Amino acid sequence: MGNEFCVVLSVDRIREDLHPDEMDLNLTSKQLSKVPPAVFQMKQLETLILSANRLTGLPDSFSELESLVTLELEGNPFTEFPSVLTTLPNLQSLSFSNNGLGFPLELTEMVSLTSLDMEGNNIEELPIEISNLKNLRTLELYGNNLTSLPPSMGKMKQLEMLLVECNQLTSLPDEFADLSSLEVLEIRQNLFEIIPPVLGQLPNLKALAISGNPLGRIPYTVSDEITVAERKSTVHKEVLEEVVAIVKRYLETNLK
Repeated sequence: MGNEFCVVLSVDRIREDLHPDEMDLNLTSKQLSKVPPAVFQMKQLETLILSANRLTGLPDSFSELESLVTLELEGNPFTEFPSVLTTLPNLQSLSFSNNGLGFPLELTEMVSLTSLDMEGNNIEELPIEISNLKNLRTLELYGNNLTSLPPSMGKMKQLEMLLVECNQLTSLPDEFADLSSLEVLEIRQNLFEIIPPVLGQLPNLKALAISGNPLGRIPYTVSDEITVAERKSTVHKEVLEEVVAIVKRYLETNLK
């Protein structure tokens, strides 16, 4: 849901302008250190954006927002993950990027999620329980400190888009071959020295970004092809199909 449909309020009018029947609310960059209590009277609220504020936590009353579907909390100085989020029964999309935290185990209890953005945090590893998020379709982990991904992720059968650029990955688990729904995979700017063989086993992969890795163990002509193709790309699912073709052609030739 686009932000243009949300109510944008000035700080000094937050209380008087909150209407209980509103379904979308944007409180981005309002220098809030706590969520205005009036928000919890908005029982029909489906989209709430609280990005770029000064929130360090969320109150228990957040659980009253039972209709909430989309929540954006990026760019706040949280001291820990707000466990109250696990009580939201209808939450499908959560953005918790650029908050400086690791990957909390509580997140794996949020099985209703279909989209999760944890970019730009301080995540060094993912719990094996991440596979509990069986409805997840989009997972964004750009710009963390991951050195590996758990094999249990192969159980995430609904996953369509995985973005793990700018980490420290050197390989992908063989279990990724079971990600039958995966269409978009971005692994550029990591530490891959070879093209992960499992990429050749992803039947529905349509877009791949792999440049910016030290692919010194493959022919220069292949890595150059990949770089050129990615430079031409502007749309994930359409243009990066060329990279998928290059990679699968290379793997078919060299893994026989």
